[in-house]
Amino acid sequence: GRGGLRQVADGGTPVVLIDRPLSRLRRPFVGLDNHAAGLLLGEHLRKLGYRRVGVVLPQTQDDPTVQWRLKGLEAGLGAQSRVLWTHTESLTTTSTARRRLAERLVDARGRLQAVVGLTNDCTVAALEAARDVQLRVPADLGLTGIDDFRAAELLDPPLTE
Repeated sequence: GRGGLRQVADGGTPVVLIDRPLSRLRRPFVGLDNHAAGLLLGEHLRKLGYRRVGVVLPQTQDDPTVQWRLKGLEAGLGAQSRVLWTHTESLTTTSTARRRLAERLVDARGRLQAVVGLTNDCTVAALEAARDVQLRVPADLGLTGIDDFRAAELLDPPLTE
């Protein structure tokens, strides 16, 4: 657990975090430049003509990477585009949580052009919710995320590229 990691680090053992920093444990970390990833994705969506996007993000308390991704995405979308809403998704997706996301997609139909998942689980949750309400990707809704998930290449059509 994190308490054990803190004990190890406080005991003098060098610790480097991989993939995610922990705000409560100030140690160096090696991982994705999350702001740049969001920025590149926002620029890409803007170039494709997506101006109104929704964002699905995970419930996290100790992970600044999601906020870095969101800030980068907003910067990349530019002044002419905007994030219409953010939806916080449980890390363990329940049918109730998925139904809430599906309802949100239906409520935004006609205004929302694309959805971005800020983690793999969030991208999959958005894909499932869109399928639940018969929204076709990409004909009805652009859908993309940061990072690939294992089965992403099996989707036909693929996620918005």
